[in-house]
Amino acid sequence: MTIVRRFTIIFLALFLTGFYFGPKVTAGFLNPASEDDPLITKKWVDGYIYEKFSSLHNQALALEQTIQALDASVEQIKDQARPTIILTIGSQTGWVGQEEKRLDVAPLLVSGRILLPLRFVGEALGVDFAWDQQSKTVTYLSRAGEVVLTMGQNHAQVGSESVALDVPGRVTEGRILVPLRFIGESLDAKVIWHGETKSAEIR
Repeated sequence: MTIVRRFTIIFLALFLTGFYFGPKVTAGFLNPASEDDPLITKKWVDGYIYEKFSSLHNQALALEQTIQALDASVEQIKDQARPTIILTIGSQTGWVGQEEKRLDVAPLLVSGRILLPLRFVGEALGVDFAWDQQSKTVTYLSRAGEVVLTMGQNHAQVGSESVALDVPGRVTEGRILVPLRFIGESLDAKVIWHGETKSAEIR
């Protein structure tokens, strides 16, 4: 009987110990699938990241929009700073802004196409040219990208695109003449033809 009592007392003691300490022991560990264990669920992690970094994301978007607006403003300023160039068929006198200029070779009209001196127009717009005498190729950079034009060919490379020419470029009196439309495409310029005065306006 004494042995039974001892076992009963030990059992009750163990039971009461577990009843008392059990909740405290459990509380010391993370509760699975709860906010206490953020690695357990992707949803909780996504929510946590959104809560902590959404403001930074919004700031980054606002900064990107500001940069785009500044880029647009810079391009607008560049366009406004570009001089207006006026050239007339058969005339070696041209205008760059309010300044009169002398051309080495006059613009031509060939097969119904207007040919303008490329270097004169390009340099007035701030473009530098590289000439390869052996291949008869001129290369330059513009806002449209790198331009590669070979004399006698009816196409040119402008950036990543091949552009068709109305008539091939030619060298006349040591100067490169190219079609009016190509001036606009390769130099990213606005070109206006005034038929009554036979003059081209480039800006």
